[in-house]
Amino acid sequence: MKKVLLILLLVGFTAISQAALVDDFENYNTGAVAAGNGSPPWTTSEAAGFYADIMDDGAGNQFISQYASGDYRDIRTSTPISLGDSTVGTLFFRVYVNDETGLNHALGMTDMDDVDWYDEFSPMIRFIDNASSTDSQYQLSIRDDTAYVDNAAQLNVGQWYNLWLVIDTAGEGIGTFDIYLTQGNSDATESNKITFTGAPAGFRRHYTSGNPLDMFVMMAGTSPEAIQYNLLVDDIYLSPGKDLSYPSIHTKAWEPNPHNTAENVGTANATKVKLNLQWKTGLDPCDANNPNPDITNHLLYLDTNSAKLMYTKSWKEVNLPAGGPPPANDVNWAFYDLVYDTTYYWRVNEVLNNGDPNSQDPNEVITGDIWSFTTIGQSPKILVQPADKLGEDSENVVFTVGVSSATQEHYQWYKSNDVYPDVGDSTIGTDSNTLTVTANTTNDAYYYVKVTNDADTVTSNVVHLWLAREIARWRLNNDLTDSSTAAKGGTAEWDEADDPCDNHQGANGFDPCAIEGSHSGKFYDDVNAFISVPGSEDYFNHYVVGLTASCWVKVDPGVTGYDAVITKHSLSTSDVNGTVWEGWTLQLNAGTPLFEVRHGGVYAGASASIADSNWHMLTAVYDVDNGRGRLYVDGLLDGNDVAITPGSVQKTPLDRFAIASCDANDGGYHVNPFDGLIDDVRIFTYPMTSTEVAGMYVEHVTDATICIDSINPVHDYSGNCKVGLEDLAMLAAGWLDCNLYPESACDE
Repeated sequence: MKKVLLILLLVGFTAISQAALVDDFENYNTGAVAAGNGSPPWTTSEAAGFYADIMDDGAGNQFISQYASGDYRDIRTSTPISLGDSTVGTLFFRVYVNDETGLNHALGMTDMDDVDWYDEFSPMIRFIDNASSTDSQYQLSIRDDTAYVDNAAQLNVGQWYNLWLVIDTAGEGIGTFDIYLTQGNSDATESNKITFTGAPAGFRRHYTSGNPLDMFVMMAGTSPEAIQYNLLVDDIYLSPGKDLSYPSIHTKAWEPNPHNTAENVGTANATKVKLNLQWKTGLDPCDANNPNPDITNHLLYLDTNSAKLMYTKSWKEVNLPAGGPPPANDVNWAFYDLVYDTTYYWRVNEVLNNGDPNSQDPNEVITGDIWSFTTIGQSPKILVQPADKLGEDSENVVFTVGVSSATQEHYQWYKSNDVYPDVGDSTIGTDSNTLTVTANTTNDAYYYVKVTNDADTVTSNVVHLWLAREIARWRLNNDLTDSSTAAKGGTAEWDEADDPCDNHQGANGFDPCAIEGSHSGKFYDDVNAFISVPGSEDYFNHYVVGLTASCWVKVDPGVTGYDAVITKHSLSTSDVNGTVWEGWTLQLNAGTPLFEVRHGGVYAGASASIADSNWHMLTAVYDVDNGRGRLYVDGLLDGNDVAITPGSVQKTPLDRFAIASCDANDGGYHVNPFDGLIDDVRIFTYPMTSTEVAGMYVEHVTDATICIDSINPVHDYSGNCKVGLEDLAMLAAGWLDCNLYPESACDE
């Protein structure tokens, strides 16, 4: 029989969180919620087209998700405690949305055994797509007995959120609830309460007086469209009273060491691996500061087959007596004969009051979570790869590699002229996991390390030391040679251009109209006519440490769609669906410039079209150290200065650097051909400052003046980007102006 919560007045008593677990979805088989799948205690709609699955994030945590097709469908489970009349209780759960498209899910409680529609919820919140928000956001809405409270909070896709619903049943079937929202694993405070007009929220449906709320319900909808499994739910708890604590009472074995899914653990023990497993005893439900005194034995199970642990059978079983009085709750056991480079699964069941260790009764045995670890390999394993580095001339830069090895390892670094480790590469550095190199033109090269132990040798990724400099400049003065000092661009070539470039009919060529020198490149919106740079597949991937890409363009009015200007870009070779792009692009969209670093998630777009038959300088800057992408038009920062997460940027577009086209499939075909003139293409390995960009523009437009970053000084009242006598006169003209009421206040 369930316990019905009553309000008690306790004097001189320190409250301890009594959060009762509804479900954390651990210890079930992943897959459809159904009998035989670890027996999850959930009831699903019987209608065809409805799905509810236990899912795994791949890191040892499980949760539930659902999907409806054809109608609104629910999934529900009874709660271990219930909320009767005139009772306060707190419902806690965590949610995660991976795609807001078509999002339409409701969560809450009811006193009914079956739910077919929203009006059978009592407290209810709803997560829905919000067309007015960005693609990376969705809204939390509330429905009470009178109206919706839409957009009570905007949430971000791809993040876990904690929600507390503090429910007050009030009496006679009427109730209200407050909502608290946080992230992380800290307790909520009053500052985390969601505020809105009409708060607190009212019940969607008045429950039947005397019939307590005792069912947690999730409902998936099909409007506006059905998206599978876009809402994930985990860690559902119900507590008596107002409880804003983050549920963390570990009633079963907890805090495993090594941590769940840990890799490269243990130490060499001749031909085997030695490892000490450690955990903490489950806590007393009535005293969260101490282990449960009723636990008398720990049953440790270990196997390479996780399925065996579902039935508490394994090739290693250890029965340990609970050690000592509280708080002696750390327990450990050492294994000396584990196998190298092998994944093991383990769990700890805890026996209560010397009960039957084989019992399925939770009053006799507390079943633990299944954890896993992978032992060290005999071969050295590179845990942290060296990374590309950018260095100023004569600056010392350091490459570092992180390694796990069963036996003593040794390091040999190499310097290479290309991305391929081979016999001709020269050795460099010392027997160390770090390599220090001085940045200069000679050392602008590729580097890697070989790590050797008693069993094997492994080779790291090949990385590059980039000297901060201009590496290519194509002036396009009737030829395609790179005129920069570094000359890393070599000689570019026309692709698919067979005519002698004198009639300019449907193929690219040179044009005497130029901003720099005698000619520019002329392009006629031909997908098979563009310029590419042989050998640039590898070297021009320097943008992961910094990039400035600049050129001049002249476009006539009326252009539509995308026009690629300069790009280093392709589909990921690991993407089988053809949707993941790598590299960067500087393009026009209906004449408006935009710069995008792929995988960065955002792009810098200009404020207006430049399709006006005039020359304009476009400059794209990727500042890796500060995580910013910037776009300049005619030397001025225009449009966005956007945040780009460097860790999300990929380095491996395999196609060539291209002018007037954009690769769409690793050289297989190109898209977004350019229509107009392009001149003076320049590539730098570092992010230019606004002053340097302005200097490039003034180099060609000598009478121009640039307001750096398009920001006027604070006291520039005239708007000419400098403070002078004119500004002082404007300040003096308004001196002692006063709009206070009453007017006598101006004389005080």
